Amino acid sequence: MENNSPKKNVGVAFKDLDEDWQKWTGDMFMDLMHLAAEQTNEWAIECIKHLAVINAAGLAGAATLAGLSKPFPHSDPVTAAKLFLAGLFTAFVCLFMGFHMNLRGMKRLRIRMDSFFGGTGTLADFGDLEPIRYRAAILAVAVISLAVFLMGVASMLPFDIGSLAQLLKMT
Repeated sequence: MENNSPKKNVGVAFKDLDEDWQKWTGDMFMDLMHLAAEQTNEWAIECIKHLAVINAAGLAGAATLAGLSKPFPHSDPVTAAKLFLAGLFTAFVCLFMGFHMNLRGMKRLRIRMDSFFGGTGTLADFGDLEPIRYRAAILAVAVISLAVFLMGVASMLPFDIGSLAQLLKMT
């Protein structure tokens, strides 16, 4: 086998690779497409499982507190329910953004693969498939969902957080 390894020369076109490297490259890209599809599904499941479930559980807790005949002092289950609904909404936004990012990445990968296998592209075209900004935006929405959840929890506590902070400061 010649030394035209894609690992050593990323400017090589598919048609210039020998037969063994063409087969290896084709297999590698098909594996990459399958991995991208798996990651899309995994993102959706993990986002729902962790963000939506905790906000839904908080909503159930707020509903329970609202139904008590003697509500706890300083707790506000109505505000908590609104916050948990907002957290649930942001969890679904995060889900959609993650799915959209992975879908866009798969489409771009497919276009680059077609270009590469068609002889018009090189391995160098496969650099960064997804901008860091989009991933940072998804992380920001996930953090917002978690923060709103924590605010909902704080609004359901049976004591005033300000007086607790004062008490802790005194000791």
